[in-house]
Amino acid sequence: MEDEKKSAAHNLRLKAEELIGKIPRKDGSALTKAEILRLIHELEVHQIELEMQQAELNLQNDELSALKAEFQDKIENA
Repeated sequence: MEDEKKSAAHNLRLKAEELIGKIPRKDGSALTKAEILRLIHELEVHQIELEMQQAELNLQNDELSALKAEFQDKIENA
């Protein structure tokens, strides 16, 4: 599972690097290596933020499922 996450993250990074390299600047010149690296860093930060948000959503979903099951039991016992 962890290897799949790393592979997916790596593939996303490669795709992002490819897309970033195609972004034209307003003056028509290509992005510099430093600009590309800065954008990649920002993408990595956003990816971590999204992973943290996903973990929180998963936790809340688990709690909601437990509450739903508890509520269902109470309705059945009533």
